[in-house]
Order: sequence, then structure tokens, then C-alpha cells
Amino acid sequence: MGTKTSDWFLKIVSLTVALFLLGIIIAFGSFFYGKAQTPRFDIIEELPSKFCGYSTYGKCEADSDCVVGGCSGQVCQSKNEKIITTCEWKDCYNAEKYNLKCQCINSKCQWSK
Repeated sequence: MGTKTSDWFLKIVSLTVALFLLGIIIAFGSFFYGKAQTPRFDIIEELPSKFCGYSTYGKCEADSDCVVGGCSGQVCQSKNEKIITTCEWKDCYNAEKYNLKCQCINSKCQWSK
């Protein structure tokens, strides 16, 4: 009777291990399968609707006193100012795209149409 009990015990243990492994396979399979079925949406940055550069409003008497500065050309400043910016590009820095010019308006350098 001892051998039958141990045979029966081994069958139960084997079945339990098999079910456990099957559960793991199903879990991982559905995890990977689920990812494959999930639609991917690439993040597309929308173009900004506004210019994001800036003006220093430095003193000026004429347009020639104003210059475009900054590493990415995002700053309208007086030619006498020393401005340091970070060097990254954003599409909203493109003054030309927004039809802007760095000009002297009311004795201050600023972006204007």
C-alpha cells in the first residue's frame, strides 16, 4: 500500500507543478500577446500655435540696434546686451515661421510682425 500512496502523491505533485507552469505560461503569453494586440500610438508633438521666444526689451533707437540672439535665435535683444541661453531647438523658436522680426518699437527691442 506504501507504493500506491507514493505513486498517487507523485501524480498529485506532478499535476500541481504542471498546472502551476501552465498558469505561468498563460500569464506570460497573455502579457506578451496583449501587448502585441494593443494599438501603438506614437507621440506626435503638435506644433505650437504661439511663438515661444522672448524679447529682452533692451534699449534701442533704431531697428539696427536690435539683434536676434540666443543659441537657437529665440531672443530679440539690444546689440549691447550679453544674453546666454541653453542650446536646444524648439519649433516655436522659428520667428520666420511666425512672421516675426526683431525690431525697435517704442525704444525697446522686441519681436513684432
